[in-house]
Amino acid sequence: MSSTIDYETDFYAWTQEQAKLLRASRPNSVDWEHLAEEIEDSGNAGVRTVLSQLRNLLSHMLMVAYSTDEGLIRHWKSEMVGFHADAIDAYAKSMRRLIKPELPKVWRRAQRQAMSHLPEPTPSFPVECPLSLDELLDESLDIEEAITRLRR
Repeated sequence: MSSTIDYETDFYAWTQEQAKLLRASRPNSVDWEHLAEEIEDSGNAGVRTVLSQLRNLLSHMLMVAYSTDEGLIRHWKSEMVGFHADAIDAYAKSMRRLIKPELPKVWRRAQRQAMSHLPEPTPSFPVECPLSLDELLDESLDIEEAITRLRR
């Protein structure tokens, strides 16, 4: 069996395929099961990175949307640019089926994170994230427009 997925094109999908290929072959000299798990975990780390960066991006958008401190707003906006870029860089299309169902949990965690930085009384945030996964991972995301949508 040989790989059908290119390592350079989609690292996450490659790790998952390699783990399956390793499990299918059983030479006695290698701990294939643990090796396969480590390769799988390596790919899953990318998923965790995307989820973490999306949580940070969304929490900072909320903090900007509901803060009046111009110094903090400037700082948070500069951090958002990095969170957005890091999420895009870590994302592979094959991760979508794992990341999309996690977006509601990411949104709830982003809200809790934002609340810890905002003064009392904390605002009432939208129940559901007003931005889709596709929008959040779009290279051309208009952060100002996204912040405006969070205020609605």
